[in-house]
Amino acid sequence: WHVITPLRSILRRKRDKPYLSECIPALMSQAGFPVWNVFDRMGGFRGMQTGPYAQLVGRDKVHYTQQGYEQQGFMFVSDFIDAYNNYKANKRK
Repeated sequence: WHVITPLRSILRRKRDKPYLSECIPALMSQAGFPVWNVFDRMGGFRGMQTGPYAQLVGRDKVHYTQQGYEQQGFMFVSDFIDAYNNYKANKRK
């Protein structure tokens, strides 16, 4: 099992609910599940509006474009491989 936090929507929202960026990762990591925090990885609260991934948001301001979802996939795989390599390196010590 693993958990990927949800992304945010910028449609009619001025601020995020705190569970997106704080509670879900904290609860899941305490339960022993690995958590990939895509919310923070994509720039947090401002990421969809002004961050480096803002151009990857769809016209509905809820979903990402195809390139946006592909970028998320690339980031997940890259972060997963980095975490695995870190695990292997520390396991040998």
